[in-house]
Amino acid sequence: MAPRIPQYYFAGSPELHYAISTAPLIPAGVLAYLFALRPADAHLLPPIPIFVAITAALVLTPRFRLSEDLENIGRRMPYMILKLRTLLMVGEHPIQAFVAAARDVRSPLLNIIIKRMLLGEPPEEIVEQLRREVGSRRELDILKRILASLQMGEQTLEYLRREFEGLMGEKELALRRALESLSVIMELYATGGVFAPVVGILIIASLSMLGGGIDVTLLLSVVVFILVPIFSAFTAVIARKFVEGAMI
Repeated sequence: MAPRIPQYYFAGSPELHYAISTAPLIPAGVLAYLFALRPADAHLLPPIPIFVAITAALVLTPRFRLSEDLENIGRRMPYMILKLRTLLMVGEHPIQAFVAAARDVRSPLLNIIIKRMLLGEPPEEIVEQLRREVGSRRELDILKRILASLQMGEQTLEYLRREFEGLMGEKELALRRALESLSVIMELYATGGVFAPVVGILIIASLSMLGGGIDVTLLLSVVVFILVPIFSAFTAVIARKFVEGAMI
């Protein structure tokens, strides 16, 4: 994957992104140099991995945001097609109709396509270049088909209708599967997030009554304030991912 497109999701340009991402390596290099001069100063070592981790996070952030952007385009695709078809039916120019529909999605990637289209570049070539830079993604394939259909004249509306119905059929199937999976997740949450902590607390209380020498306060604090919130957050994230993918 070429590095330029993902970097537009951070700091506005690839060059500025690289400058910001590598900035934490400067103090890390200084500390490493000082430690090489004075090996006895072990307190110089702990901050180095932190600066390296910050750099890694800054480097990878645009790629995560790119993936989220493509998922957002996929979720909003039926709405975009419906608005595009509506604008074409009232006589809007195909390119202007696509620009208006795409802007409502609020996607950095679509903004790149719009800017290049307004500069006169062929829409299909824009998407094809993005596929080479970003990689083969289903959302880009659908976009390429939609842009190609704008040159079909009277057949454009019929094609967009079929594309919309196909996407909505996939959404309906995905929503049914998500609801089925959601029931399993709720059972898992009830077991691991409610019953298991109660049983754990009862076991801890029983051991304390038997004089097992266990620090009950510490264990209860770990269960109530650490394990249960972590498990609850984990199940909430999983449930959200299942349902979100099926929603428009």
